Amino acid sequence: MLRFLLSALISLAYALVFAYSGTIAHPFAYRHKWYPRQWRPQPYTGKVSQPLGDTPDQLNRCRQLIESTGHQLRDQVRQGAETLEIVSPGPYTRCPTTGLNYCVVRWQDFVVICTCHPHISANVVWDSRASKQLDSWQTPTTLDDEGRIQDYYLHAYAAYFSGDFAEAVQCCEKFLESKRTDVNALLIDSLLALGEAGRGLQVFSEATNQKELRQSQSNCLLELGRFQEVLKNEPSEIQKCMALFYLDQDEEAARTLESVSKDPLFEAYALLALKRHPECRRKCREVIHDLGWQAPFAGNAIIVNVISHWMTGDSADEARATLQKGLDEAPRTWPYPILRYLNREICEEELFEIAAPVLSHRVEAQFSVGLTLLAQKRDTAHARDLLRQAANHGQFFEGMAAHTLAKE
Repeated sequence: MLRFLLSALISLAYALVFAYSGTIAHPFAYRHKWYPRQWRPQPYTGKVSQPLGDTPDQLNRCRQLIESTGHQLRDQVRQGAETLEIVSPGPYTRCPTTGLNYCVVRWQDFVVICTCHPHISANVVWDSRASKQLDSWQTPTTLDDEGRIQDYYLHAYAAYFSGDFAEAVQCCEKFLESKRTDVNALLIDSLLALGEAGRGLQVFSEATNQKELRQSQSNCLLELGRFQEVLKNEPSEIQKCMALFYLDQDEEAARTLESVSKDPLFEAYALLALKRHPECRRKCREVIHDLGWQAPFAGNAIIVNVISHWMTGDSADEARATLQKGLDEAPRTWPYPILRYLNREICEEELFEIAAPVLSHRVEAQFSVGLTLLAQKRDTAHARDLLRQAANHGQFFEGMAAHTLAKE
């Protein structure tokens, strides 16, 4: 008995040495953060990026910049402008933490919003009613009925663009008590962002402005997997194309894609699904050329471009250059962490920890990790499982492409 136990302990010791020497673990070192970093492949570009972060100095600078942007727009109001436009977007109208331009929402008065909730300690919103920037929402104490409705409207949009979708839903519901319909589309978008497509359809069924909400309804149906209903629902060409991909009618989807115009980002995802890689990469370059490296969706175009290169196994230098440029210049907000994953600076587990709070981020992470593993022919069963998880969310371009590419 003693010899048996000793033999078992020695065998266990050999197994542990074999496993943790990297012989077994090395192929999976990209996956868990507790694997030694030296077992991960080296950074793809050979240059390490700066992690996402926020500092008190950046927050204070953002407050100053958003106030100057608010004053710029207030001057436009005084000059009688019917629509407000942030003039010459650039470093003086852009959050120093993320690099994203501020956005403006107006209903008589207006708010300027620092989007994507980038600051650790506060939201940053500039409110024209009080002519000051806010760390948290402040409703004026004396408001008539019209003023309260306006406050719900402005607050709902400020919450949505700041990434607080639950708060946006609450404000929209309070607004709808006035029997006005102005925020129905925003309410459905907020519910979709929370993964509550069923509630979104209920909002549509109770709305009096259903004709204006057909595309919102189609997005809910896509998310719920009811693709035949989408095709019967007067969808946009993009929604029709997405439904056809999910119904495995790829040839018809390709024909529908020909009628899609002025949305090169969607076209890039669809062309990736069709494995038309040169055209896919051309559309990605078009997104970046038209919108710039600092645009909100530039990161998505960079991701699709790099993965398309990897899937074909060619143009490694071009993929490396694109990824390096993205790491240097893309907005420091989501999906920037995916660029860091592609550059092998963070592992899969770390990426999913960052993505966890937001449904769209989780889907994008599943899509990107799954295709990266397939392209590199590593852990393919796990890769296809991630793609199937992404494909369960039909409202996203990533879900559509994941459904098609996971089939093989």
